Amino acid sequence: RSRFAPERRIHVVTEKSQCLRAKQRDFFVLWGNGYSIYNQDHIHILGRRQVDTIFNSALLPRDKRRGAWLDALNSIYVTLDTNTKDEETYDGFVREKSFGAVTITDAQLGAQKIRRHREHISRADKDCCYVQFIQRGQARLHQGKSERVSNIVTGTFFSTAEPYELICTTPVRSLYLEFGREEIEERANRKIPDNLDFAIGSGVGKLAYDHCLSLTAESDEISPDVRAKLGDGLLSLIAFAIAEPDRDGEFIRETLMQARLRAIKAYINNNLSSPSLSVQTIAQASDVSARYVHMVFKSEETSVSDYILKQRLKRSHEMLQSTRCIGMTITDVAFA
Repeated sequence: RSRFAPERRIHVVTEKSQCLRAKQRDFFVLWGNGYSIYNQDHIHILGRRQVDTIFNSALLPRDKRRGAWLDALNSIYVTLDTNTKDEETYDGFVREKSFGAVTITDAQLGAQKIRRHREHISRADKDCCYVQFIQRGQARLHQGKSERVSNIVTGTFFSTAEPYELICTTPVRSLYLEFGREEIEERANRKIPDNLDFAIGSGVGKLAYDHCLSLTAESDEISPDVRAKLGDGLLSLIAFAIAEPDRDGEFIRETLMQARLRAIKAYINNNLSSPSLSVQTIAQASDVSARYVHMVFKSEETSVSDYILKQRLKRSHEMLQSTRCIGMTITDVAFA
């Protein structure tokens, strides 16, 4: 039976589209580790793979929307309870895209209270963090002794490891960034509080917000490998944005340097075959000085030239072992 229509049985459809229950009304399509659900008119209702829109209340009967929304919340995010303003109807949608270590959802939320209780946390559930970027409306987060207000100029960071209540008094359109706590703390090089807010109307917070908007708008044109690298950069911006610049300038400098180092390494790895690859060309392409390039590699306990040599040797070794390079000479591999 379907969780979204428990009074009905559903079709189970294989990848070859063989209907096992041809007389029933709903289609449940399995895609490896994911799924898709279609109604009798073959309109997509909910899914976890191969589609961006994974929930849309407009495709459901109005009296089924609230229940379907609660099921969708628990499937897409973490275990939660919700009280909507109108218990009989619900208008909203969720779109999702993965960018490596970070998943971005674009959500239209109706007026409601979303609660994560202590008993939810005690269950087998993922331990993650969220950043909320409001595009329209306003939301209040209550967690512990803190109250955070999120709107078009203020973003909110919060953890699922502690109970919280998210209150939307009016419909809200928001981007949610989901990632592991270790991902952000690795970039921050320190422990991050369970919740905080930060400015997104200017400065680094605005850069992070604008970058997030650009990624979601262009995601269909970007390969998964490139999306993963861009997601890594987005997390670095988030770590930078949630810092407290007046009290922790050293943290900001270290976070920025780590982001620079990752960008420089990516440039080197993409240009290993170039005979002109040098500290000078790397600095010019990265818009920094040659001295800065040397400085960021100090934390790696290696020099720029040694890093380039090791990466070239590593690529040559991989090519020599690859069947795709059969017929190439040692010289060909060396200059590839």
